[in-house]
Amino acid sequence: MQTAVIISEKELIRKLEELKSEIQGTPFLHRGHVVFLNLDSFYNYMSDMSDGGVRAKNLMDDIGPYIPMSVSESHMEMFVNAALGGGEDILHNIERYFEKISKINFINAVYTARADAAWRELVRVCCAMRDLKEEELFE
Repeated sequence: MQTAVIISEKELIRKLEELKSEIQGTPFLHRGHVVFLNLDSFYNYMSDMSDGGVRAKNLMDDIGPYIPMSVSESHMEMFVNAALGGGEDILHNIERYFEKISKINFINAVYTARADAAWRELVRVCCAMRDLKEEELFE
């Protein structure tokens, strides 16, 4: 049985700040002119950075469990239909799909969160997600 590891709130905030710096500090991104359509496009873009995008990918892997999930009505309908009629493989694929959508939506939110209030709200939501995971761990 795998033991869940919850990073501290301080560590989460540090990693979020690093990710923000990594994304917003990219010299070739012009404000408002880039939207990453999927994780592959983001990682491909970041691969042109000095470390080949490894730092950004590692940060996303570390904070992945704490980012909010973005689910549209059509996504929810697809999920429910698969859950009702599909097997474990289908549910696993849907879970991976939602995870990828959530991550790319989060990356785009970090990219566009230039105002302090918008950034603080993203950090607050991630910290709330971390707190929920910590509570679940001790239930």
